[in-house]
Amino acid sequence: MFATLVVQLPVQGGHTGGTLRVTHRGQAFAWDSAADSRSGHLAYAAFYADCEHELTAVTGGLRMTLVYNLVRMAPQESPLPAPRGGRTASLEALGAAVRGWEAAPGAPRMLTIPLEHKYTEANLSFCGLKGRDAAVVTLLAGCEALDVHLALVRKRVRGIPKTDDEWYDSWRAGDWYRSWLDENDEEDEEGEDDSDGDDADAPSDASDTPAMYSVTEEHVDAPKWVPVSGPKIDLRSLAASLDSCLLTGDRLFAKRGGKPDEHELEAYTGNEGPSLDYIYHRAVAVIWPHSRSGAVACAAGFGPATELLEQMMGELQAAQQQQQQQQPRGNPQGHEEVQLVEPEEGEEAQRGQKMAGPQRSDAAQQPEGGEGDGEEAQGRRLVEAQRQAAQLLESVLTMAERSPRETFPMHTFPAGAVATRALRIAAASAKALPGQPGAGAVRRFVVVLARSEGLASPSVVQTLAEAAAAAVADPDLEDAIGELVYCCHARQFKRCLQLVNEPAIPEALRGRIVKTLMEVALGPDFAGMWKSDILLMARLVCEGGPLFQPHQPAFAAAVLARTDKQELLRVLMREPCIACGAAAGAAPVVALVAERLRELQERAARGPPVFSWEMRNARLLVYPQVLDFLRGPEQTKTFKGCFNGIKAARSFAEGFFSGKEPTLGFSGTAVVGGRGKGAHCTITKDTRAFEAEREKYNAMRREIKALQAMAPSLTPASAEKAAAAAGGGKEAAAGGGAEKAKAPRSEGPGAASPAGRPAKAAKQSAGATPGAGLSAAACVGRKVEAVIDLSGAVSD
Repeated sequence: MFATLVVQLPVQGGHTGGTLRVTHRGQAFAWDSAADSRSGHLAYAAFYADCEHELTAVTGGLRMTLVYNLVRMAPQESPLPAPRGGRTASLEALGAAVRGWEAAPGAPRMLTIPLEHKYTEANLSFCGLKGRDAAVVTLLAGCEALDVHLALVRKRVRGIPKTDDEWYDSWRAGDWYRSWLDENDEEDEEGEDDSDGDDADAPSDASDTPAMYSVTEEHVDAPKWVPVSGPKIDLRSLAASLDSCLLTGDRLFAKRGGKPDEHELEAYTGNEGPSLDYIYHRAVAVIWPHSRSGAVACAAGFGPATELLEQMMGELQAAQQQQQQQQPRGNPQGHEEVQLVEPEEGEEAQRGQKMAGPQRSDAAQQPEGGEGDGEEAQGRRLVEAQRQAAQLLESVLTMAERSPRETFPMHTFPAGAVATRALRIAAASAKALPGQPGAGAVRRFVVVLARSEGLASPSVVQTLAEAAAAAVADPDLEDAIGELVYCCHARQFKRCLQLVNEPAIPEALRGRIVKTLMEVALGPDFAGMWKSDILLMARLVCEGGPLFQPHQPAFAAAVLARTDKQELLRVLMREPCIACGAAAGAAPVVALVAERLRELQERAARGPPVFSWEMRNARLLVYPQVLDFLRGPEQTKTFKGCFNGIKAARSFAEGFFSGKEPTLGFSGTAVVGGRGKGAHCTITKDTRAFEAEREKYNAMRREIKALQAMAPSLTPASAEKAAAAAGGGKEAAAGGGAEKAKAPRSEGPGAASPAGRPAKAAKQSAGATPGAGLSAAACVGRKVEAVIDLSGAVSD
């Protein structure tokens, strides 16, 4: 429903009274229905739904009317009607004004025109405009040089409602509100009027609206934007600037608010006093020159700018395909190389006011002389579209490079959504923009990713591989991806391996990624790597083909350099790839087996455990007298005076002697008795701890036999020799780790390297021993793939 229609039927004798009064924006209209009741003809009146209306009483006779609710049945997306004839002069004048706007230095990037009628989020659309609003917007949309949007601006004022307690109101308001009230009162005394004609936060003519005593918070947003012409992008972040760019020069909302469209009152709660919200709605038309749509999108933020750029790339690719179909041979006319222009100082504030929006294929852009459909004209339009897209791409890249963590935040849902879109745009630009602009965009986005969220999701990895394949002509792309791998290897090791496994990655780049990844992963950061990643790396260096196998010596040295190497070796010895490598005689794998075997043989040489009540491996952080007893020869002892009460004694007994596995090196039973300060606990040792030690010894003997079967050529002397060689490898890993960590840093264009790290060192040899990897022929019944399938590992 958008309006009401009242049809008055003729009645014999007519009536008196019954005047209909309609008010809108301070203008009042009155319909004297009594005068028409005696004419014998139908009389009618119509008014929009946002008008206030009042019907006076019928003082005599009879009055009969039919009242209709006018409902719009057309869809909300219906286009605006074409401008009526005779508006050619108005459109020409409007076009001249837009050209003057574009040429004026320091002119605002956009203008706001308030609409006369009120609208809601549900009915704000171009086909739903009323009266003069429809006429104005139709004229603006008819100008090809303008982008026109509708926006619903909402202002929320939160404060404290006025109560009957004057002392409470004064105490809750405080000095801030009193000073704010005095300031606005002085302005009102000087003759400043609000746009709505009201001068108080609580209007006196609305008895159902509670009064607000003090204001604590104000917030302006634009929940709905509707494009009439131009791109459809999210511009809600521009709500705060709409109030300052009104065409009339005044303010969209009065300082003191005026009569609110809605109000929300929250009564007292248990811990907080009452609160009152005034809500104001204003519908506006927002316009800007089509040539500044890029600047407006950049002012709205990185997300809207990438949305616009993605639309431009799609239109540009479609235009290029159409031109290629028309000219299948040779270079299309006008398909020239476009170079990016570095922004000058001061452009950050303007956000690239001369950036262009999506190219329009209309009569306004066709050159004079009737050549709009010619190949030469199409070539010129294509070059212009490329130039505009390159400018907006440069602006987007600059925004990302200035604030990478804000552009690609660490925690987004879904993960990596912003980065995926940016890389997709970069890949499209590499195809749509010939020469350096597109390829350079991929590299610069990769560097921004390295400084922010990295490879946050599988979609980011897949899109990065496709973008790298599209921008393979960029000579510095390899260094940028090396920088990304360097920054992400510690927290996103599996994602880096997924990047290696992507089919779209060029083979030369795949080898560089593997080399960089293994060098930095086997450097100093290896000491903090998760065991699951180490197991995955072990499978790669043993079964990962020629790209990974040369790193076997460095992997073995890094494992043996860890402080928890024995626990790590215990887990590694269970891997089939280690058994296969040891059977094949791979020296680095044999060194790992020899180190584990040497350690176990040293422990086994001490002999099996001998039964004794002295539990020397017992560990207990509380009650040292109990720890002395556990490590002593006594079997039973009662402890008194060391517990604050029976509750503390029971807690101690249940926590350490409840029949669980003897993980702390002791076992026994505890009986609690007494009360208060006299509470006591009697501890009796049992044999479970000794049985656990004996089972560990037997398991160690079984592991020794398994290792000897795994590498039958290892004698005690050869095992000692291999362990010594492994010790030398540890020193090499410790000394060379820092140099390896420096390898992938880049100093190419757009790749900001951390201080002190050389850029081209990644192209140096890793120093791995050729031929030291696992031989596929030596692994009986095992197939060695060139690259391991990482789909299951990455999805964990």
